Amino acid sequence: RLNSRDEQADQERARRSPMTRQLFLQYTLTILGFVAGLFLVVLLGRWLCSRITWQPDNPIYIILNSINRYLTLWFVGIILIGWNVITYRYLAKLFHYLDEIVAASKQLAKSAETPIVLSGAMKNVQDELNLTREQVLRNAMAAKEAEQKKNDLIVYLAHDLKTPLTSVIGYLSLLRDEPQISLELRARYTGIALEKAERLEDLINEFFDITRFNLTTLSLEP
Repeated sequence: RLNSRDEQADQERARRSPMTRQLFLQYTLTILGFVAGLFLVVLLGRWLCSRITWQPDNPIYIILNSINRYLTLWFVGIILIGWNVITYRYLAKLFHYLDEIVAASKQLAKSAETPIVLSGAMKNVQDELNLTREQVLRNAMAAKEAEQKKNDLIVYLAHDLKTPLTSVIGYLSLLRDEPQISLELRARYTGIALEKAERLEDLINEFFDITRFNLTTLSLEP
């Protein structure tokens, strides 16, 4: 169980991006620095106040004395206020980063050619998004080239099929329209039409082979 928990913890740390770790570290250090700074201010203030001779009717002495009576409450209250302010600032920064990522995702969805630019703290996210953008552009270009190749293949195929088919139709039409043609010419024209029809059959079989190769994975044996 302990090993499983350790593995889960390691996976959780691995999933955190460098920006997340950096932001969490800054937030923690800011909270600790604020508490330590407040503690030092209190100690320094008490030391300075102890070096001064106060009169009981001095307004500053009355205020400081009342603060000293409830110093713990003041200390906790200031810590809570400071914690709320610091948390609000870091949440605002986090939401700002989130807005940048959403805007970058919209730009990525449009397959824009201009590179994505984010804040300096999000350099790693920017690089990853730009890599994804370049991959999307390459895929779109490859799909466009594949579509163009398919269109070219259809044009070439139609041209290659039309040539023998025209010959077949021409010779068969000639045999139909000229009933008085000699047996020698009739046999010759029939042979040519048959030859062109066989050529047409070969082209169609080649087209089926190309389609079959594209739809299946072939294992070549040297």
